[in-house]
Formats: sequence, structure tokens, C-alpha cells
Amino acid sequence: MSGERLGRALDVASRGWWRLAGRRVDLDGGRRWLDGPVCGPGPVGASWLGAGAGRLGGLVREDVPGGGLLRSMSVLDGAGFRAAGRHRGSVVSSMTMTKRRNDRKHLRQPV
Repeated sequence: MSGERLGRALDVASRGWWRLAGRRVDLDGGRRWLDGPVCGPGPVGASWLGAGAGRLGGLVREDVPGGGLLRSMSVLDGAGFRAAGRHRGSVVSSMTMTKRRNDRKHLRQPV
């Protein structure tokens, strides 16, 4: 079996598993944080960028000289946020604590 055929088979199996074992969530309500870019079936390429931008009322421009990754996180500085003030490990620590809280909360919720 070729790599592409194996990938497609695993994708189909994974999607089937989550349809069977998963549950629907309200992405417009309390589970909004779960909403993110998605890709349709097939290889993951750059097409999700345009689809995601369009969903948010934006667009992807490829005609911008120097466009692409930010040259520095300080470009994001604004009211209440300074990139230089963020400790590199704080993002990982914050994500870990959130995951732990969510794991404990999930264990207490009836299924």
C-alpha cells in the first residue's frame, strides 16, 4: 500500500472513530476555544489558509514584499501586551495548567 493510500485509509478510519465515539460541541458557545482551522479530506496543503481567512472575513495575500512570518513578536505589541515581557516558558506553562484543569473537570463530568 502506498503512503498516500495508507494516509487516506488512516484519515477515513480516524474520522469514523470520532463520529462514533465523539460528541458534537457548540463552537459558538462555551466551547468556542475548540474552533480552529480545519482541512478537508486529502493531503494537507496551504488551501486551509485561504479558507480560514475567508471564514473570518479576511484574505491571504501573496503579493506583499517581505510577507510571511513575523520578523519579531514585538510586532504584536499593543495595549496590555508586550512580547518582551513574556517569559518563553510561560506559554507552555499556561497551556499545561489549562490542560490539567480541563482534564480534572472532564473526570468530574458525567458522560
